[in-house]
Amino acid sequence: MLQRSSTSVAVWRLHARSALRTESSISLVGPLSRSCTRCQTYPALESGETMKAAGLMPIATILETTAILIRSKHPSNPELINTIESRIRGVITAKKYILCTYNVSRHLLGEATCITPGKRAPSITALDEEGWVAVSAMVEKKNIATVMDKLEALGATDILVIPISNSRTTRD
Repeated sequence: MLQRSSTSVAVWRLHARSALRTESSISLVGPLSRSCTRCQTYPALESGETMKAAGLMPIATILETTAILIRSKHPSNPELINTIESRIRGVITAKKYILCTYNVSRHLLGEATCITPGKRAPSITALDEEGWVAVSAMVEKKNIATVMDKLEALGATDILVIPISNSRTTRD
């Protein structure tokens, strides 16, 4: 079983009170410790969220890495391996998909589920209002704006997009 995940490595230079861009590093606000005033450069694994929150931007990727989970044909603890695999798959799925939920008239349900087929199938729940259903489906994040536009044009209402923080799903 192979799972791949790419991560970029950035070099940060920690220095005084301003953010500076240089050719091979990003300077970040704040001293290293109370007693340390010298600049030092440290490698850091970075998703980019911390940099964005600090108002910084990467100027170059110096290294890309890939993590691979390799399963033995005869593991000593197969239950643990299955749990780890399921957790990794869940995080990868959560990063790729978002939950889209909306209300639609039952006579438009077939067209609506063509727009949002879900990872396996959409969840459909009857509403208290006669002839209407609520639909929930996992949608790839990169497609959500277009999907919402199509649902709105079809006549779906109360279209909500909800982030997925983790999941347990079957393999793609």
